[in-house]
Amino acid sequence: AGGARATTNPKRGPDNPVTVPLVGLEEGQTPTDVYKFLLLNRVVFVRGYLDDVATSRVVGSLLALQALDPDEEIVMYINSPGGMFYNVAGILDTMATLKNDISTVVVGGAMNMSALLALAGTKGKRFMMPNGRLMFKQPQGGAQGSNVEVHISATELSRNYMVTLEWLMAFTGKGRTFCEELMDREYYMGSVEAVDTGILDGIIGGEAKMEKDVRAQLDSFNSLTHPLRAEDSLDLLDDRPGYTVDLNAEFRAVPEDPPASTQEEGAPEPEEGAPEAAAGEAEPAGQEAEDASE
Repeated sequence: AGGARATTNPKRGPDNPVTVPLVGLEEGQTPTDVYKFLLLNRVVFVRGYLDDVATSRVVGSLLALQALDPDEEIVMYINSPGGMFYNVAGILDTMATLKNDISTVVVGGAMNMSALLALAGTKGKRFMMPNGRLMFKQPQGGAQGSNVEVHISATELSRNYMVTLEWLMAFTGKGRTFCEELMDREYYMGSVEAVDTGILDGIIGGEAKMEKDVRAQLDSFNSLTHPLRAEDSLDLLDDRPGYTVDLNAEFRAVPEDPPASTQEEGAPEPEEGAPEAAAGEAEPAGQEAEDASE
């Protein structure tokens, strides 16, 4: 690394004005781009939306670095708006199988599912830049098609939510209530709050200005919109998949008309047994009428 030097990209031209900077390792060697140079120094960048291509690049880099040295630490810089649940799950599963310690650094923002990558690093080695941001929310999805197909998709989305919740509980060491509230709506978290709550371990370069003021405003807003539950109950989520339709339920497009009522409007409904009593009282009343006519 000591002999590395920046060089000019020969492919740069009017049709390609912005390219990845190249770095020459030694005199006479072919220059390589910055990200390959960092990979040689065991630094992996998780950047952009994590689609299939980006996920394969990250997983392949991690596996290659473990093969080169199964004991030396790997540093992962994260600046990503998130990605598909299954892509992030593949990276998390790969990180869990590696023997190496993985130090994570949030630079910019780790949003949605990418926030889990920052939390999944080796405990004691999870960091954030001063102005970095985390954002948590529930896994997103949608469905169309027949009733059965929508039910299947909704069940799978509920399963993804439960898996994300279990990951969050494992990575943070927090209870179910804390993690559910964290994902209930979009929740933005700065470096100071992340370290204070214990989900990250340190800030690189010191605290950001105005971070405490922003946090105070968010706390005030969150207390009015969705306050934390008082108790951390394990029964908040039952074992059945949530947000699904009961297959035994009966559905009607239009509710049945209620039976016509002979009761006059405004008249009180007779109590149970009252009709028999009223009928029994009718005979004496009629008898009095006949006596009066005589």
